[in-house]
Amino acid sequence: MISPTPGIMAIKLPTLYLLIFNLFNAFLGLLCLYDPGFFADAYLPLFLFSGLVLCWNMFDKFRNILFLSRTFFLAVIGYFPMAVKVFAGPNALFSAWEPRSQDFSVVIIMYALTSMALLANEVGLRCGRLFLHYDQATASAELEKKGYDVLFWVSLLLVAMIGFQSASQGQLRTSEAYSLDYEKTFLGLGNYNAIGAIMMMTALLSIKRDKSKVKLVLLTVVAGYYLIWGILLRGARQDVITPILGCYIVYFIADRKLPVISKKTFAVCVFVFWFGLTFGRLRMSAMSNLSFKDVFVLFTYMKDRALESDMYDLDFISAISTTFSNTIYMIQNNFIGFSYGESYLDFILRTPPKFLYPDRPEDLALLFENHGLITGGGVFELAEGYLNFGILGALIVPFVISFVISRFFWQALFRQSLWRYFLLFAFLSVWLRGALYQTFAYYKSIITAMIMYVGLKILLLVMEELKTCARPRARTLEKSSGPSVMRISENG
Repeated sequence: MISPTPGIMAIKLPTLYLLIFNLFNAFLGLLCLYDPGFFADAYLPLFLFSGLVLCWNMFDKFRNILFLSRTFFLAVIGYFPMAVKVFAGPNALFSAWEPRSQDFSVVIIMYALTSMALLANEVGLRCGRLFLHYDQATASAELEKKGYDVLFWVSLLLVAMIGFQSASQGQLRTSEAYSLDYEKTFLGLGNYNAIGAIMMMTALLSIKRDKSKVKLVLLTVVAGYYLIWGILLRGARQDVITPILGCYIVYFIADRKLPVISKKTFAVCVFVFWFGLTFGRLRMSAMSNLSFKDVFVLFTYMKDRALESDMYDLDFISAISTTFSNTIYMIQNNFIGFSYGESYLDFILRTPPKFLYPDRPEDLALLFENHGLITGGGVFELAEGYLNFGILGALIVPFVISFVISRFFWQALFRQSLWRYFLLFAFLSVWLRGALYQTFAYYKSIITAMIMYVGLKILLLVMEELKTCARPRARTLEKSSGPSVMRISENG
């Protein structure tokens, strides 16, 4: 049973303790920023304390895989480099991408900003539920069974079309390390896979409403074609994991349940994490000398490389961490200054597709290339927050994002309306891309979800209007055919 949370006074004692420990952890991070030498001989116990706080944060969220994954990815990008420096030495590298930006002074800032972000994240997730509670009277039943039936078939058709479109973007991964090219899609749209994920979740929601096993089989077949043949075998991984995670969450909240993590689910999550790291190496194996063992044993390649060069590269985690360190490095060395919100305002200018606005602002990730730095990812959330607002960005940006995610989640769970589901789908459809590569993905997906919702509602209204117009005509035909039938029977 989901307990109501009417206001601030409903905070329980364990939650209060957790917030206090997060506050203290953020304070220690702030001390590191203003006086890095303060903990010169105590970085190991300091980091162990932060690790315990992170474990507490994650353990507290085992009843909600959405909030757990949000906390994990926010923390691991900044804490992994600190772990490398603390346990392997200050000269050890955490990534193969850009050694110049991996100085210990940069990693200290990454660690401190992450500790502050964990506090903001915790507060944002808690505030997102304030003044919301489940009430049977407020739970929406806006669509009848026939409405969800239409949604299912439209969604299934779009998933199949996008799967075909994705499959036509490039060759199989055996020929190219990463063959997906969004410039080749219809009109050069880069959010095709977000649309596909939203439609998958919409179809599953429809199935949960009418309990059709036949539709579930159809969705499984079409989604399998889309995810495996259209995406996975073209070299992508996050666009496969993201919709599966989204469907898992929708499966629970459609029944007004929390997306809990059972023992089996936890084992699957560990496997998926291993798969994500391993597939990254598998994707590059065609252009490297990786052995079969290196590809399929998680830490073998990292261990061998570390012994040779004191480098602890953990695939996409290291790549995204480099976007964080590069940003701090460029600001430290006066390559760039703080943007004061400019990159977020550019979201508005980047809203139209490229074919409508060819001169729109370029992707923020090109910032590194333009200054002679290399990286393997986009721009991490905390990197962009720090670029715009400095230290305050580590508090403002994670709080706002976590609050909005939490709000959309609880509203979908409690209200059960299609509109609120689509707002949640906006985040779920680009979950890993938004969490790791670019905050802009969240914004763009929200716009996409709103347009799709309006389009589907218009379709449903038109079909309902056509059905309404057809009823009087059917009655007229029945009345006009009645007397003739009687005359025929009399003459007979």
